[in-house]
Amino acid sequence: MALLLLINSEANAAKEPLNSKPDLPNFHKVHPYLYRGGEPSQDGLNKLKQQGIATVIDLRATSPVT
Repeated sequence: MALLLLINSEANAAKEPLNSKPDLPNFHKVHPYLYRGGEPSQDGLNKLKQQGIATVIDLRATSPVT
């Protein structure tokens, strides 16, 4: 399971709602400039870029948590 935080670089929120879809799993708006969701597909990343989202923060651990 992955948790990603996405930050909209524009002063306005995304132009169109980006609802949770297969290419953007569990994707939801947290704040006008902050979104969260699971790992997007390449198509999902392209959609995010088109909407002005410039930063994706991957919060997955790089090694097993003990």
